[in-house]
Amino acid sequence: MIHQFVDLMTNHWILSILLGVVLLLLLVNEVFDRRLGVPKISPESVVQWMNREGAVLLDIRGDAIFSAGHILGAEHVPSSLLEKRMPALIKHKDKPVIVVCNLGQEAAKVGKTLSDQGFTKVMVLNGGIQAWKAQGLPLVKS
Repeated sequence: MIHQFVDLMTNHWILSILLGVVLLLLLVNEVFDRRLGVPKISPESVVQWMNREGAVLLDIRGDAIFSAGHILGAEHVPSSLLEKRMPALIKHKDKPVIVVCNLGQEAAKVGKTLSDQGFTKVMVLNGGIQAWKAQGLPLVKS
């Protein structure tokens, strides 16, 4: 078994290197996310948080992407305007806040910023709006 694996790796060394790079990138991404300390939640959990806890959805995508489709009830605050809009967001400081972006990566940085500003219950939609769509959950257009 090990002999076959070694043969496979040596005969297809380019693919082996690419596999190693992909695994390394996944590991780096996971370490980066954990360092930020903002929990990720599934699309199903977002619905539960909204219904049971009155969570606030904060969609940080750009204007055109947001207008093309967003989660019902989401507040639109592009990440580029976060600092400028922070005074208006303070009212949500003690509520659960779920940050949404396209794939979930930019949301982690914004979530960290919110946590640093004293927001007590910040979470990120794992996989972003793409994960929401993949689950077949509805989007509205504006």
